[in-house]
Amino acid sequence: MATPPKTRDAVTRLIREHGPMTIAELAEELGKPKKTVNSCVSSARAGKVKHFYIKDWRRQVGRSGLPAAIFALGNRRDAPYPGADKKTTDRRSYEKHKAIIKLRRSTRAASPFKTMISQLVTA
Repeated sequence: MATPPKTRDAVTRLIREHGPMTIAELAEELGKPKKTVNSCVSSARAGKVKHFYIKDWRRQVGRSGLPAAIFALGNRRDAPYPGADKKTTDRRSYEKHKAIIKLRRSTRAASPFKTMISQLVTA
């Protein structure tokens, strides 16, 4: 006979008492590692009947990276993942690697054809 899922029951009780929460918030409240809580929630969402669904997404304050999923009780459709804005992503990548990009541009070898054309134009 299978043992009852203790972590899932604790997560269910916590969400019922406090409302929708992220994995990090659930782990902190339960005093368990995030990996354990994430595994529990993932397995409870697998299959035809989901015990939890993603109600919304929240940007992580003070942390860069992906937004955190906010889980609620029920078997509903997940909230759509907020798509990344390409312009913002490119700008952030440029700011992060600006020094390397400028160094590569300044030390770039001149094209022999460009040099020949510039000599013909100035002659």
